[in-house]
Amino acid sequence: MHSATLPRETLCYSDIGLQEASTTFPRIVHANLNHAERPRVLLIEDDRTTRSLVSAALEDRCIVLEAINAGSGIKKYMDHLPDIVFLDLELPDDSGHALLQWIMHNDPGAYVILFSGHCDSYNVQKAMANGARGYVPKPFDLKLMTHY
Repeated sequence: MHSATLPRETLCYSDIGLQEASTTFPRIVHANLNHAERPRVLLIEDDRTTRSLVSAALEDRCIVLEAINAGSGIKKYMDHLPDIVFLDLELPDDSGHALLQWIMHNDPGAYVILFSGHCDSYNVQKAMANGARGYVPKPFDLKLMTHY
């Protein structure tokens, strides 16, 4: 079942099983994280080449965590509470829009940037309406990514 058709509080992904996200994970209270270390960036991207290029480009500036699908993205998000998320729009197990809704529902202070080759106005407007703080087109521009 594709979670984009489910109400926000019942978003579920294959790695979690068919449980309500609101009961699987308690609501996150996003804090302004003052790391002594570099900022943590979660890159949720299914394409290995893109993940490698982005990770290599950002590794001197931040700690890069990688996830290859929505399910592993949720797990990494919950385990690490990243400072910023770069989220691909098209993932193998769900849409980036559905995952964005899950993140914003569970952590309204999250800083999520959609990262996609589908930069039509519909996708950009939908992402911004759902809480994204920006939209980086692929192929990625390092200067634009580091702006965030």
